[in-house]
Amino acid sequence: MSADEEIDHLVRSLELIPHPEGGYFGEQYRTDRQVTFIQPNKFDGPRDGGSCIYYLLKSGKYVSFHLPLFDEIFLWHAGGPAKIYTIDNEGKLTQSILGDTLKNGDYRYQVTVRHDTWYAVEPMEQTQYVLFGAVVIPGWALQDWTQGKRADLLEKFPQHGELIKRLCKE
Repeated sequence: MSADEEIDHLVRSLELIPHPEGGYFGEQYRTDRQVTFIQPNKFDGPRDGGSCIYYLLKSGKYVSFHLPLFDEIFLWHAGGPAKIYTIDNEGKLTQSILGDTLKNGDYRYQVTVRHDTWYAVEPMEQTQYVLFGAVVIPGWALQDWTQGKRADLLEKFPQHGELIKRLCKE
């Protein structure tokens, strides 16, 4: 099976839909329980207790820099490796590789991105596609997601200008 056939099969069998940023996604789980926070000033109400999605990125596509309000756990499922870049509030850049650790000991099946940390994801150069899961606890909600703006991130983290220019859409 070619990579394009694998992608088509995964999109159909996992019922993935196009994502506005590129690639495909599908929510696989969302709990019916809600949680309320003891820090109400940061949150505008209760959230679902947890959620999980599949995300498929093809070569040349990426998840642009954004800032999650909660930790996100990425789980590699299929395809090639992907780089996950994180920039913390002090400007420290970290690169983790999500992929099959049996093929390369530097790859990880699971990568956690901490809350309030900017991150972006892109398939590595040799990768035709990558399928991963993303678990968010409490569950993902649009109001908890902040899209990175290129100008703002360049001002805050000028030392990472090349990466920010490449992995920010606006």
